[in-house]
Amino acid sequence: MNYWHIQLHPNDKNTFSEDIVIGILKEKSVIGLDEWEEGQQSIDQFRNEMQIGDIVVVKNGSSPIALVKVKGDCRFEENVDENFDWFPHRREVEILDFYKQDYNFSIPQARGTLSICRDLTNATSKIIINWHIMYMTNKIKDDSINLLKYKNQIILQGPPGTGKTRLAKIIAEDLIKSRAVGDPESIIDDIVKKFDPNEEGIKISRENNEKLLNTFYELFPKDSLDGLTLESYCAGKGDRDNFCWWIERGLKPLGYYFPGSARAYLIFWKKELEDYSKHGFIKDIEDNNEAMKKVADLLYEVVQTKKTDTAVAYFGAGFLLKLLNSYYPDEYFPINSERMIDNALKIFREDFQGLDVFEKNKKLNEIFLNRKRQFNSSINSFEFARVLFEKFNIKTGENVDVKNGIVANGEYDVIQFHPGYSYEDFVRGIVAKTTEEGIISYQVENKILADFAQKAVDDPNGNYVLIIDEINRANLPSVLGELIYALEYRSQFVTSMYEYKGEREIMLPKNLFLIGTMNTADRSVGHIDYAIRRRFAFIDVLPDENV
Repeated sequence: MNYWHIQLHPNDKNTFSEDIVIGILKEKSVIGLDEWEEGQQSIDQFRNEMQIGDIVVVKNGSSPIALVKVKGDCRFEENVDENFDWFPHRREVEILDFYKQDYNFSIPQARGTLSICRDLTNATSKIIINWHIMYMTNKIKDDSINLLKYKNQIILQGPPGTGKTRLAKIIAEDLIKSRAVGDPESIIDDIVKKFDPNEEGIKISRENNEKLLNTFYELFPKDSLDGLTLESYCAGKGDRDNFCWWIERGLKPLGYYFPGSARAYLIFWKKELEDYSKHGFIKDIEDNNEAMKKVADLLYEVVQTKKTDTAVAYFGAGFLLKLLNSYYPDEYFPINSERMIDNALKIFREDFQGLDVFEKNKKLNEIFLNRKRQFNSSINSFEFARVLFEKFNIKTGENVDVKNGIVANGEYDVIQFHPGYSYEDFVRGIVAKTTEEGIISYQVENKILADFAQKAVDDPNGNYVLIIDEINRANLPSVLGELIYALEYRSQFVTSMYEYKGEREIMLPKNLFLIGTMNTADRSVGHIDYAIRRRFAFIDVLPDENV
């Protein structure tokens, strides 16, 4: 394959402009030369030396116009259009790429209309070759991205040294780059206006939420909270009928709360000590029942009076907000993290400086009620909160830009499989940890796939890409486990072997993408079973001797 550059005739720039040349390429897909006495050498080269498969840069002086690939032999066209495709000597070409301003390169002007790049070390040749390499890289990147968006997971396969891992990183960087998604208020208003309470999913969700709240109220009436006992209040023994479990996990569909530590409850059962662990203002009370009584009285006071001035110093605002929006869902909005409330208020461009977290929460609730009245919508606060969680990354606020609306970001990471890799290394597993008292305990932790999946769930507008280098070197059925199903059925929960924070369910969202790389020279390639193969799209990344 040879590289050429062909340019507009220097004396005819006004007659044959770049726009006309672009039009010829788009409409006719041909390049060519005119008949003129001084140009016989160029005509001979065009007819006899240029070959099918050669790469040609069409340019005007030093300004590149297009990169094309020769598809046909030279032919002579007698009936030419003097105002359009004026050249009788022509070859059919495939248009590879049009020059764009951000490419930011020029090609030195050569003597004559047609020049072959025989010395592949000179500057002109290098520019043309690099353009061709860039085009091929972008093409396979764009094809891979289109396929990845359709399939959610692909494997780049080929011999060693063909740039599979490099290509995977290029694809990932393109997928996660920042992009404007739209005006957040317009997106929310459109959803609120179109909200249909008669949709089957909405009806089922409302029934489930009502059952949850009624069960909670029956177990823990607000007038009886001062009677909470160690058994009915404390978490830590693994049961699900205690007050703290309900606040943290049981009522999760009605408003997210992430306590971070059992210490948020002031008293809980610690398995390693086989005793209750006390913190805050009850830390030095020796009698556990007496300590529990003080906690119960304080909770009772908060729920009865809605005053948080005293309790917030001990429990923390998130816990108390969860308490209040559970017992008073019409007065408090079901988001309990101050950072999330701040990010939600940013979406609506609200000024919240100087307000405490409880005032911010009520401000957000008022925004919801105003929207509901404005559009005469039947959406409730839990459903409105779900819109905020599903459409925006209010957990971190990274995609909320008060000037530009929503800006979607993402993240990618690279791991490498090996024969010793397991489910416990990739998805979820048990790790040993040493407590402050020097006691070894065993805890379940999310590993990179489950962790990345949760990030993608929390940031629905961003794209998250996990690159798995040498994917065929591990025992994939063993590493993936039940997630073989989740790869195909995105956004559906599967049950993990391990319970994490009271739940076994794992879900892979649609904005989580997997890119594997596979060396086809490895014997382990044949060990990938069909159930896994059919869940991936395979893309060949082969050597190209031309570049």
